[in-house]
Amino acid sequence: HFLMPDCHYMFIAPTGYGKTNLLCNVLLNNWLKYDKAIIYTINPDQDKYKSLKELSDACESEVFQILSPDDVIPVEDLDPDEDKVVVFDDIKFDKKNLNNIKEYYSLSRNKNCNCIYLTQTYYGVPKDIRRNTGCFILFNGLDNRDIKTICSDNCRHINKNEFIHEIEIDFL
Repeated sequence: HFLMPDCHYMFIAPTGYGKTNLLCNVLLNNWLKYDKAIIYTINPDQDKYKSLKELSDACESEVFQILSPDDVIPVEDLDPDEDKVVVFDDIKFDKKNLNNIKEYYSLSRNKNCNCIYLTQTYYGVPKDIRRNTGCFILFNGLDNRDIKTICSDNCRHINKNEFIHEIEIDFL
């Protein structure tokens, strides 16, 4: 697999392009090391999340927790001896949520925590989170504004057209 340990991720694609499918593959195939996976979502009734929760319940474990964004565990309360994956699935950026996610993206690596943020647009994600993301997983269907912002934030050594050409090759 292509994922790096001790890294924060962002999966970027429009609705229906496979972000949640990729997330489930990451978790179920152990592409990242973790003892616990916590998914913060406004839509816990998605079939894929229900299946993860059922699997966790069947194993009589708390490996997968599906929680509301209102219930984010503070970074300082994370157990540093436990490997974790914390997922933020298209969380709206009100002041409380934004501060929680910023803390995770800036402080949680010292708590053995990999973060994954699932989003439909790159440019809508605050810079603090984008700058602390080490790996971007881009899906097809990104608009010009996303591509331009990704390129200007992360690809200073190539121009937008070269970047588009590179990602088109990878999408084929």
